[in-house]
Formats: sequence, structure tokens, C-alpha cells
Amino acid sequence: MAKAPKLKKNGDSEGPPSKRVKKEIKEAPSNAKENKQKAAPAKSGKSKEIGSEKTVEFKLNPEYTVSENKQMFEANWKHLLPFKHWHFRNFLENSANSVEKLEDELQHFENWNRKENDLYSLYQSEDLQSINKGKYPLIYSFREFLYNDVKKWLEAASGVKLTAKIDCNASCYAKNDHLLPHNDQIGTRKFAFVYYLTEFAWKEEDGGYLQLYDSGEKSRPKDIAKSLPPLRNSFVLFEVHQRSWHRVQEVLGDSPRLSINGWFHSTHKLPIVKLQPKKLEFGKAIRNDMDLHLILDRDILDEIRYAEIAKSFEDRSELMLSNALKLAFYNTLKRKMKRMPFSSVHRPNEQMLEVCPQMKATSAMVLKVLMSSEFEKTVGKMTGLELKDCPRRVQLAKVSPGSYTLLTDGILNQAAKLGNTLDVHLFIWDSDKDEEWNDEWGGFLSYASKGDSEELVRISPQSNGMALVFSEPDVTWFLKYAKSSAKTYYLFTLTYSNIQNDD
Repeated sequence: MAKAPKLKKNGDSEGPPSKRVKKEIKEAPSNAKENKQKAAPAKSGKSKEIGSEKTVEFKLNPEYTVSENKQMFEANWKHLLPFKHWHFRNFLENSANSVEKLEDELQHFENWNRKENDLYSLYQSEDLQSINKGKYPLIYSFREFLYNDVKKWLEAASGVKLTAKIDCNASCYAKNDHLLPHNDQIGTRKFAFVYYLTEFAWKEEDGGYLQLYDSGEKSRPKDIAKSLPPLRNSFVLFEVHQRSWHRVQEVLGDSPRLSINGWFHSTHKLPIVKLQPKKLEFGKAIRNDMDLHLILDRDILDEIRYAEIAKSFEDRSELMLSNALKLAFYNTLKRKMKRMPFSSVHRPNEQMLEVCPQMKATSAMVLKVLMSSEFEKTVGKMTGLELKDCPRRVQLAKVSPGSYTLLTDGILNQAAKLGNTLDVHLFIWDSDKDEEWNDEWGGFLSYASKGDSEELVRISPQSNGMALVFSEPDVTWFLKYAKSSAKTYYLFTLTYSNIQNDD
């Protein structure tokens, strides 16, 4: 797979900074599992007159140091739901415009990386521990303020002894960027923090809220219980543990969601709760005399093409067949899909998706074809794989804005137990217009291997397209988060497992 090109840095583009941001975001590909690129978020809007001082002394708002408020923090901290958190507004004393000066320096920071995987899409800096004091004096000063003043204040207010270890970096979420549900639990992390440098007029319709989940059995996240706005000069703290599930809502406005964030550490390391995914049920082929010509296009069933298709598949281990279903049947299926009884699979730490547990009439015919021994033989000829007696399963899903699946450890371990697999993905458009899919919308299928950041294969949805992908045991796929701009489509996925492969 070719590597994605690096984005232009701040100084390589012309025009006002706000336009530079939009151009860079547009050019940024969505490479998974994780792809890092150099990019500069740049400044949105007009430059501010912030003075010429090279250094700033950051100070905590005096309101948060007086004894009454300190006692209130200590008393309420333990009872806040859905888990211990606090949202401090007007966190810094700002008589010297320290917030504006820090914002300006951070918006012109050069060392941003574009980060994309199954969990997130955003720009992020490296750890600010190595920040150049001479080049970025304000960022350096704020880091020291966190390391000293804020740490001491937090220890006194929480009663928790913290270590010298503090993780700290800068993050910038552009339009449509997001961070999906996770609990931050790694090693000795004790408190997560976020300091916001967003625009003054941030509104609910701009998205980008920090959303906290309540938890159920085995600390599994359930529903969003609280949404915290990313207010300028506000500071969010929460305690990290098995139930500290949260996400950053997709940014919907044009203004960047700029912050400095990280973790304070303690000596205590919490045990990690391993959440197991739902068990997959596999069946056998339906032995029948199914006539594939009833629904599959004749070009798909042209045996003269099989040798050519098999050679292409052998070289790449994946292929996309266009116009898979007969046009009349495909158009009928599109209409029927709109009335299918889809139900939500609500497991935020694994997936947010709608599936159809019971297929009827037209869609049931597709199911019978996919599960049939005749289709098994046809796919075997196309791929050169022996599929007879291989366990298989079919799922019908509805992909719409907000849909996603994640590559959790449980999902990866489950995939490894399936052995070699062959996925057959059939895409059905919801719209009457068969427009080409734009990967900037997300909603594509991405294959990645356990422990590797390189995207191996990407399958972009295609109206009436049928994709075939062969995977070894340590490789599986995820559905990249479908952004608010994404179109709705339906996805049949047939998976053959435990395939014997001599190669």
C-alpha cells in the first residue's frame, strides 16, 4: 500500500489562516489503523493584538484557591456522576491576556501530526515535555504551570499523591474530527485533564462536546449521561478508571477545537477489565438448487472470466466486482430495504450499528443465495479457495451517520480464532442516486492487523458492488466512523472462516 502524502505545512500555503485550515483538512486522507502525517492546524480567523511579551506567568483563577471553593470541590468531587469529574470555567486568571497569547502560539505551532485510526481522527502534537523553550516560550510556560502549580493544587484538593510523571500534548479537532468511546485506562494514569483554547462563540450546534457515559455490568459503557461544552479557558478533570468512558463528539462547525490535554499519574495501577465481544454464530451452507441467475448479474456468472478474476485475486487477496446484482432486482431490493426492521446494536466500546435480525422476502432471497452451496462454488472459482464445509455467517447492517465498529482487543482475539477468512461484502445504496462514495465521509471498511498501524486494505462502498477480501488470522476489518456528511447504505457481509490455504 502506498503511503499517504504529507500535508502542506503552514508556511507552504497562501491566503488567510482560516482558509489554510480547510484546505489541509480536505486534503488529509483517512488512513487506518493509525496514520501520522505532518500538518499545521493554523489559526482560524484574524490575528489578535496580544502584545509583544515573550513570556507569560500563568496563574490559577483565585476563585479556585479560596478555602470555600476548595472545600466545595473536595465535598462534591466524590458524588459527581457518571464518574468523578469537574468542569472549571475561567480556569486561568487572564488580566494579562495570557489565554490569547497561548492560543496564538499554539495555532502557529509547526509540529502537528494528523492521526487516524478506528478510534479517532484529529491533529495532535508530540508530548510537550520536549518543547523548545526558545521557540515556544508560552507553551513551555504553560507546561511548567501544569507540572507545578496545577499538580500541587490537584493533590491538595483531591487528597491523592501524584508522581512526577505527567503526559501532556496539544490536540486540534477540525470539522468532522472525533474521538470514539474509550476509558483512558493505561498504566498508572490517575487524572485526565483538558484545557480548552476554543473560540468564544462555541455553540451546541458546533459539536465537539466531551461526552461522559454511564456504565453497566462489568463496567461496560451504556448511554451518554453528560455532555461538557469545550468552553474557552475552561479546564476539565476526571478520574481515570474502568468506568471513565467518554468520547469527543464529532466537530460540526468550522472553528477548530483546540486544547492542551493529558494525564497526571499516581503510583497505583488499576486492574484492567477485559470486556468480551458477543459470540459470533456460524452455520453451514444451505444445500439447495438455488439458481444464482435470479439475482446475480450475468457478467458475475460468466465462467470465462473466472480465470482472470482468480489471477487478480491471487495477486491482491481482494477485489471489487461492479454491478453484482441484476439491475431490476437491485432496484427492488433498494426499495425494500427502507422498510426493513433494523434494530440498533448499542455497544459504544465496540460498535454503533443497526442490524437486521430477521430478513424477509427480497432480502431473504439474498441471504439464501449467499449461504447457498452454489454461491460457495462460484466464489471458490473466483478466488481459488476451497470453501466447502467452511463455517459461514451473514449479517445485514445499515450504515448511516454515526455508525462505526472498533478493533478492541476482544474483537481482535475473536478474529484470530476464526483462522483464515474470506469476507464477501455487498453494498446496497439507500439513495436513488448511485453517486460515487467519498472516503472523506468515513464509512469505509478498513483491514488492519493486530499490533500494526498500517492500513492493509481499504474497501470504499460502491453502489451494487461486491467486494471479496481474504484475511489471515491476525487481520480483521472495522467500519470507519461515518461522519455527519456520510450517505446511508446497506451492507450484506458473508464471512467464510477456517479456510485451509496451502500458500
